[in-house]
Formats: sequence, C-alpha cells, structure tokens
Amino acid sequence: IDTIEIGSLIYGLTMCEDGRTLLVACDDKTGRVVDLQTKKSVILKGHMDYVSCIIECGDKDVLTGSYDKKIFRWNRFTGELIRTYSGHRGTVRCILFSMEMNVVFSGSFDCKIFLWNVETGEKIGEMNGHSDS
Repeated sequence: IDTIEIGSLIYGLTMCEDGRTLLVACDDKTGRVVDLQTKKSVILKGHMDYVSCIIECGDKDVLTGSYDKKIFRWNRFTGELIRTYSGHRGTVRCILFSMEMNVVFSGSFDCKIFLWNVETGEKIGEMNGHSDS
C-alpha cells in the first residue's frame, strides 16, 4: 500500500468522479486535491479557520466550507481561488453542488441552508426552520 502524507487532522473526504482524485478537508485551514496515481497534491490555502468540508464542482473546480463561515471555489488543478460565498453566521458544515440547477447549497451551524448562484456567488435563497445546529 502506498502512503500519501497529509500531515493534518482530516475533517472530510470526497472522491471525484474521475476515480483518481481525492479531496481532503483539513484542520490546518487548507483543502487538499490529491492525485492518487501521481501522489501529487494541490494545497488550497486561504481560509482563516478549519476546512470542514470539500466537494467537486464541475470538471475543474472544488468547493470548500470552513469554520470561518465562508465557502470558497477553487480551480483544483492550479489552486487558484475563483470565488467566495459569504453570508453564513456559523461554521459551514456541508455543501452540495447541483449541476442541473447551477446552484450551491450550504448548511451551517447558524441553522440555515443557503442557495447560491454558482457563477456569481450571489445568495439566491434561504431555508429556515431548525432551532439548533
């Protein structure tokens, strides 16, 4: 078995649809894009707190959610920050991308689910009702 060094506490893992790219959410305020064939990683640096979740967003991008209450969209090949989605008042715990709707959903400790236009980063909806995270 090959070893790939992450060097950080891991908060979340996601496998990309290509079956060879592992996405890692880390407590060192980074996300990692790991090519399991070449063992090379792209480190996504920019969050101000733990990265709690990471998912694929189309063919070349990934989304990270963080304890800093923000969602970042990155180019997974270069590590370039493309867009910031801001508005939650608590840790972003989960994110989902709908290619069909071209929308990002985010769930947070603020007890809300936000809907975002994936291209503009504009908040386009909000779901309420929970009284606890």
